[in-house]
Amino acid sequence: MPRLICIQTGLHLLIGIAVIGMFSGPQLHAQEKISESRAIRIVKPRVLPAGEIPAVRTPLGIPNDYKPWIAQLKSGELLIVAFCFGGEPSNKLPAGAPYLERAVFWRSNDGGRTWGAREERSEIHGREFSLTALADGTLIMPCHFLANDAANKAGYTYSKVFR
Repeated sequence: MPRLICIQTGLHLLIGIAVIGMFSGPQLHAQEKISESRAIRIVKPRVLPAGEIPAVRTPLGIPNDYKPWIAQLKSGELLIVAFCFGGEPSNKLPAGAPYLERAVFWRSNDGGRTWGAREERSEIHGREFSLTALADGTLIMPCHFLANDAANKAGYTYSKVFR
């Protein structure tokens, strides 16, 4: 039976399906509160063939880890990417003060039951990363890069794609 995993990082909650192949379409997003039984009611059962899917809450990350995204790799491994900005949030800094946003990752080899250590990648700059795993195993990871980021030498906001 497919399991729904809920990953809480920093201030946000990501909900994704741990068993890919059963669902091929837009990502599942849910904003319902998890009941005492820890299951989430499925709102559109014609999309998911179950009334409820058991859910597990897994705290990951530290404060300021933000907007996680999950993908299943060709190997079956699950990979989460989020961005972190450390120190003060950008909206708390003086106008124009630089900050440094970068990617953080977690991996699971058991369908999301357990997760490896937080991997902060200081050389991967940007915010609001998303992950797509192509059928050939290639990972595509777009993000955007704000003008104020200390690593942004261009001085203007733009999007970029990691492959």
